[in-house]
Amino acid sequence: MPEYYLKGLTTADNNKYQLTIEDWEKLEKAKILIDNFYTIEQKYDLLISNYSSFEKELLLQTLDSTLRTSESEFLQLVNLSSIIRETQNLIMSICLFYEQVSNRHLDKLPINEQKLSKLSHILKNMKKENLELDFIIHLRNHTAHRDIPIDSFILDNEWEKETDGNMNRLGHSMIPFISKDKLKNDKKFKKSLLNSSILVKNDKIDLRFPIRKTIAMLSNFMSVFRAELNIDLKNSDTIISRYIDKFLSFSNSSNHFCKAIYKSDEGVEKIFHLNKKQFETISFYSKRNPSQGLLEKRYVHNRI
Repeated sequence: MPEYYLKGLTTADNNKYQLTIEDWEKLEKAKILIDNFYTIEQKYDLLISNYSSFEKELLLQTLDSTLRTSESEFLQLVNLSSIIRETQNLIMSICLFYEQVSNRHLDKLPINEQKLSKLSHILKNMKKENLELDFIIHLRNHTAHRDIPIDSFILDNEWEKETDGNMNRLGHSMIPFISKDKLKNDKKFKKSLLNSSILVKNDKIDLRFPIRKTIAMLSNFMSVFRAELNIDLKNSDTIISRYIDKFLSFSNSSNHFCKAIYKSDEGVEKIFHLNKKQFETISFYSKRNPSQGLLEKRYVHNRI
């Protein structure tokens, strides 16, 4: 005889709160939604954290290069290695987020077909219609199977004319490059990407542009994703919280978590944990990582 119930995680609340199959199905659906929503937010946070580290590395090296001089070739190799490390981490996390959300998490979400179709369409068209994301994915494959994603960097200096009549200012920036010829030697790299005037300038690709454009597109997706699933998320929150409260009242427990168990004649078939903190974590991630806007059109400065 199948049995569905809630149970505590400690010896103090080790009682069984019996569930109907309808209760179980309702809880399981809410749990699947909340788990996948949480994982998507977590992977997006990882993506933005890696992007922040990438930009910080460029800024720190720019500052250091403008303040100090060094003729050491070994120090330049160390600086290049730091940029390579941050770039590899970032492009890997971009592809991890894009591919796992597209191919794994969206299809698992128990949402209506209209919402699922809309979100899937955004991601599919993102790669189809934007060279930048397609380039990042091919660069990840190149990095995973062939070589590092950067072969040079320069400290760029450019005078900026002031409109108020004050003295012109000299701006400094660090630019990471990969050469067109290097990628052309990779037979699996899509050649049409290397013939794009949007990406390739003087036979080099400034990696900042496709990276920022891609981050901005994924940020826009997250804004739509959160808006589309806002009601579903709140409903799941209500369902899980209500059953946790029922169990706490039943067991006289002071904890705010428990586990749901489905047991057949063969033994335990399914088990999952219920915890109100999971909703708070999702809210934290959403507020921590708002929409990034058009990153390719923005920059951080410290001018006066």
